[in-house]
Amino acid sequence: FTAFIVEGDLRGVIQRKRMRHQIEMLKNHVVVCGVGSTGIHIVEELIATQTDFVVIDQDPEVLAEHAENIGPQFLYIVGDATEDDTLMEANIKKASGLVAALDNDPENLFVTITARALNTSIRIVAKAIEQSTNHKLMRAGANAVVSPNFIGAMRMVSELIRPSVVNFLDVMLRDKESARRIEEITIRKKSKDINKALRDANIRQNTEALVIAIRLVDGAHKYNPGPNHIIREGEVLIVLAKAIDVKHIRKYIASP
Repeated sequence: FTAFIVEGDLRGVIQRKRMRHQIEMLKNHVVVCGVGSTGIHIVEELIATQTDFVVIDQDPEVLAEHAENIGPQFLYIVGDATEDDTLMEANIKKASGLVAALDNDPENLFVTITARALNTSIRIVAKAIEQSTNHKLMRAGANAVVSPNFIGAMRMVSELIRPSVVNFLDVMLRDKESARRIEEITIRKKSKDINKALRDANIRQNTEALVIAIRLVDGAHKYNPGPNHIIREGEVLIVLAKAIDVKHIRKYIASP
């Protein structure tokens, strides 16, 4: 019995140390605060799109259960996401995004304030249960606020007036093999394809991605761009593509 306790604890210590090292090595990952009814769906989508992430939650049993079901890619920290030390343990300074998906608005507000203070460039998306909290979260540093109640209402209306579109999106989201999504790819400074025509970027030749629109530098959108469109620094390609194709475009086209 003593050996079982000692070995079990030792195994846990080794696993936690290995996970801590994996988190320290992450870069441009997403920090998910809260893995409840909303957070777990966020995690599933991050996995489908091959996006690195770290989950923070105060319930060790729930985290252990998800880790067992999902596997080694489910990196997590048991702690309070409103505390600086916990966010620092999640390597927030190197993260590209944070989702505040806790169970109540005050906690999401506090997470937003804390995260913004630790990383001024991180993109923060916060959940708001009450519509009246939206402006507070934005003032606290959130880049976007999502209300599940509002989204649910819009979904119900869409089911009534545009069921085929909803069905198309649902099928796309449920397809685990191809995992096609509408993604955005920013053309960074010194990209080798700046000032080239879109056709010369060879996106269609090298991937199955479809460029459905381009957000221009001035914020306007150009829909269904033609092959002669000249790519400019700071433009954002909006594509319908598999996760692997998005990674390819970002590596070989959007970046230097």
